[in-house]
Formats: sequence, structure tokens, C-alpha cells
Amino acid sequence: MARLRTGKRGLSRSAYKPLEHRAAQLDEQLPQLEAAIDFRRIQQLSADTVLTNAKALYDHWPNMTFEEKRAIVETITNQIVVGNEDIHIELAYSPTLSGNAGKGQHNQIPVCFI
Repeated sequence: MARLRTGKRGLSRSAYKPLEHRAAQLDEQLPQLEAAIDFRRIQQLSADTVLTNAKALYDHWPNMTFEEKRAIVETITNQIVVGNEDIHIELAYSPTLSGNAGKGQHNQIPVCFI
């Protein structure tokens, strides 16, 4: 361990160098951390907006015309593949569901069978 040097006024200036260095590192990291926090906030707000709009769409779906429903499906879908026993739907945008990202789980979107 390094020994602290003391003089007539207490600890010497060199004893504070590691603390000053660490404080400078934290000052450099602060903008990056604040940006990451802002990004997460925006991401959360965007997810909340998507969820709110999806719930509204679900509520209005039964009252929509076939043409309106078709336009929505065409907008959000890249590809639909009909197999012998299943249907594969590739969405134009697959949101990251909070809590599942990075945990080895796939984004599961509930499916409605008609």
C-alpha cells in the first residue's frame, strides 16, 4: 500500500492524485451515461405509445371495414407464408419486448387463430 505523506498542513497534494484522476474519469463518463439514460427513456416512451396504439387498434378492429384491416395488415407485414399446418407471419417491425431482451428469449407475439 502506498503511504500517505504528511507535511505541516496534513496530507500532501500527491496523496489526492488518484482521487482527482477518478473524478476526471467520472466527469468524462457522465455525458455517456446521461445519453444512455435519455435513450432508455425515449425507448420506454416509444414502447408505451406502441402498446397504447395497439390496444386502441384491438378495441376498434371489430368495427373496421375489410379494406381498413387489409391496409393495416399490409403496412405492418413483410411476408405471410401459408404452410400445410401453420402460417408464418414476418412483421415489418418486431419490437423488443421489455424484460426479454438479452435473455435468450425470442420476441413472442400472441397469435390469434381464426
